[in-house]
Amino acid sequence: MKTKMNLTGKIYTIELLSGMIFYSIGILFITPPTTPEITKYLAIGLMILVLLIIMVVTILTNTEKLDERALNNFYKSSNITFFFILIVLLIGGVITQFIPIDIKLSTSIISFILAVVLILHGSTFRSLEISGK
Repeated sequence: MKTKMNLTGKIYTIELLSGMIFYSIGILFITPPTTPEITKYLAIGLMILVLLIIMVVTILTNTEKLDERALNNFYKSSNITFFFILIVLLIGGVITQFIPIDIKLSTSIISFILAVVLILHGSTFRSLEISGK
């Protein structure tokens, strides 16, 4: 039996797929080159293409609008995610103040961080929706 996805499931799926796309881009940048160079780009490119197709189909399936409770939960999850990012940055700043750490931010690290932020926001939104608060 085919069931229609509700709007909160759609938002959660889009955020989860976006996080997976950024994670795949990070994997693309961090993996060493393969013997035939096309193999790595073909495999990861197909993976990203499949994720993008699923994301576009998910976006186009539902046209309803968020109600006020879901919109408030979305804003709450945005605030919780922003608070988490600030806390992690503050702790990282304190640690690097006392312990000299040589951190090199590459595109793969930034892509992994974006994936974590998107998945954290989606998971927080989904948990707020399930709890009904």
